[in-house]
Amino acid sequence: MKQSITPCEVADRAVALGEDGYMCSEAVAMALAPLAGCTEAWARRASGPFAGGMGGGGGTCGAVAAALMMLGIRHGPVNDEDEEGYWRSRTLCIAFAKRFAEAMGSSLCVELSRGYDMGTPQGRQALRGSGRPQQMIRSAVELAVPLLEENVSR
Repeated sequence: MKQSITPCEVADRAVALGEDGYMCSEAVAMALAPLAGCTEAWARRASGPFAGGMGGGGGTCGAVAAALMMLGIRHGPVNDEDEEGYWRSRTLCIAFAKRFAEAMGSSLCVELSRGYDMGTPQGRQALRGSGRPQQMIRSAVELAVPLLEENVSR
């Protein structure tokens, strides 16, 4: 019998990836990839541009964007006629985004990284040292795992 992995275990893996130098978006996507049904390599490549708030612009947190992408891969529509998949994915993504913003105080990178200059290597290093990215990564993963594990009949 296959033993279920806990949200905390997936979050621990994601935090470790972040501490190994992966961006928040990459760490979240790579850790969630097996639950979403894609490879870590594909997840990293697709999520990299989300880092720093959607391409470094300070917008939606890359951890949030990566989790939303994984929810879409897992629960989104499989074809043009799959209206149920569209609404399932949309409902889960709205719930995730709301919970993340409530837990972290915002879902915008510019607000979550306030006080650190993400435009310089020194600023990014200082932010990493603050522990804040680890909190964002952990929160995104722990909130996403139960939603990814919801049953899907296709």
